Amino acid sequence: RALAGFSKDTNTISEIIISRNSSELVQLNNMYQKMFNKVLVDQISYSRSVSSHYRSLVTSILTGFRQLENETDPIQAKQHASLLYWAGEGKRGTDERLINKVMSYESYAQLKIILEEYKKQFGKTLEQSLRKELSGDLLRIHLGIVDYIQSPVAFYAKQLEYAMRGYGTDDASLIRILISRSEFDLENIKREYERRFERTLMSAIQADTAGSYKTALLAILG
Repeated sequence: RALAGFSKDTNTISEIIISRNSSELVQLNNMYQKMFNKVLVDQISYSRSVSSHYRSLVTSILTGFRQLENETDPIQAKQHASLLYWAGEGKRGTDERLINKVMSYESYAQLKIILEEYKKQFGKTLEQSLRKELSGDLLRIHLGIVDYIQSPVAFYAKQLEYAMRGYGTDDASLIRILISRSEFDLENIKREYERRFERTLMSAIQADTAGSYKTALLAILG
């Protein structure tokens, strides 16, 4: 549903594509075409309701050309850390295309090394630099990638909080995350949520939902 209404729900789209590997993204593309008789990448490319750099990044990720997880190169990580700095905070203006290229092509294992090398070389985190150089949906998806690289559990804890924050609840995201993680790392996500937000995930859901819907979500939590 979020992918069908691309312009209206970029947060959900970002969460979905950040947390899927290349083979899962291929399946996602195939399923979208089967359900809507449209090519997902084309739909995103044609959208004018988000920035061109966000569209470009999402399209690159969805094509599934990210490197394999077991391929890491410490020497190249140093070079890419430098590239990211000089594409952003190290120059006047920002080269969003170069930042997108590195963040969409390198494996998460390689990006983790790049993040570590970035801090070693420049005395600050890539997240700190991105916050200075980017904005809007493009900033949010890059920060999501950084979060997921550092800790998928923390990434999902934050996504659950975002789904319940403010007026109204993002029910689709809440259900999707709880069900998809229930047989994997939900217990760890619950602990991380409590550590990070100083309340239990169960108490947050109890306060934010009602009726049989609340009962079903609490049953998933266990």
